[in-house]
Amino acid sequence: FSKVGGQAQGADVLVIEPEMAFGTGSHPTTQLGLQALAWLRRQDPPNPWTCLLDAGTGSGIIALYGRKMGVPFIVACDVDEQVFPNLEKNFEGNHARVPTLVRGDVTGVYGTFDWVFVNISAEIILTQMAHVCGWVRSGGYLFLSGFRREDESGIGQALKKSSPVFRPVWTQTREDWVGVLLKKLESASVKC
Repeated sequence: FSKVGGQAQGADVLVIEPEMAFGTGSHPTTQLGLQALAWLRRQDPPNPWTCLLDAGTGSGIIALYGRKMGVPFIVACDVDEQVFPNLEKNFEGNHARVPTLVRGDVTGVYGTFDWVFVNISAEIILTQMAHVCGWVRSGGYLFLSGFRREDESGIGQALKKSSPVFRPVWTQTREDWVGVLLKKLESASVKC
């Protein structure tokens, strides 16, 4: 995710067309999501992981990086209808298959996933925590971002209340924005 001499370096190169959609890759919450996904790839290779949900997808950067990692089933969700043409263009520009798209809020997402990335406002995370927790299958990971340090304790309390089966494995901040990666404790497994 770095550039040397104006050119991206390494295997993790994503070509993103900046448009009106949120997500050129430079926002701190997007960077935190990419860092968490890269950390997951190093800690827990994606071989058994087949499903990724990107809620608050914007231009699709998290979903696109998941696809480049080889995740076969990806759902990208956003309330902003304007993001989808840009998302599709970004996937096409990276020669990647466009994910399943959910147009609307998070209540329109069904199923369980190995990796769930939620980059939406603290207010929406708080009101939709039960949905968010329900998407993560046993042994899977939940990444939460889109909120600032001042909202972190409220998010943590809501998470404990909604689903006490998560444990934090990675937390970072960037310019006062927070990214938290949690692992759901093992129990009965559900397939996509």
